[in-house]
Amino acid sequence: MKRIYAGYWMALLNRRDALHGLAKRLSLVFAKDSNVTSGLVLTEVLNGFSGGSHLRAQAAMAIADLRVSPTAFVVSLADISLLKKPLPIIGSD
Repeated sequence: MKRIYAGYWMALLNRRDALHGLAKRLSLVFAKDSNVTSGLVLTEVLNGFSGGSHLRAQAAMAIADLRVSPTAFVVSLADISLLKKPLPIIGSD
């Protein structure tokens, strides 16, 4: 299980982001395993895209899809203590 942070989601959703290509390649790797992120991270992503209606709508749809994905686990603020358990760092396995 990999932890996924806001920078990845933002680069993946924004084609103009300098790291978009890398994020797309990582998405192929992440699709093979379960992933964990938090509601706070997703809030940060939505805040990052709050300036433009197209990107905001795209981010909202992506997050809605993520919440029902069988390979994604979104930790709520109430369960944030679950993230204290060490998880592998991206690229460490």
